Amino acid sequence: MVTQLERKRLAVDQLQQQLKSYRCVPNTAVLFEQKENLESGLNQLASNTDKLLHVLKENNIQIRNYIDNVLQQFEEFNALRQEVVQYKKVAAAY
Repeated sequence: MVTQLERKRLAVDQLQQQLKSYRCVPNTAVLFEQKENLESGLNQLASNTDKLLHVLKENNIQIRNYIDNVLQQFEEFNALRQEVVQYKKVAAAY
C-alpha cells in the first residue's frame, strides 16, 4: 500500500506538470477558474499524501491503522485525475 501511495504521489506531480504546460493555458474566465481549482486540489492532495507517507514511514505504523486515510487519498487522486483529463479536453478545444 505504501508503494502504491508513493506512485500516486508521483502521478500527482505529473498532473501538476501537465497543467503547467502550454496546452493547458486557460482562454476563458471559466477555464482559468477551473485550472486554479485543479491546481489547488492537486497541491492539497500532494501535501496530504506527503504527510501520510511521512507518518507511515517514520513511525513504522502498520498500514491497517491508516487504511481509511490511504483509500481516501486514492479516491481523491482518481477524482482529480478525471477532472484534469476533462479540463485538458476542454482547453484543447479552444
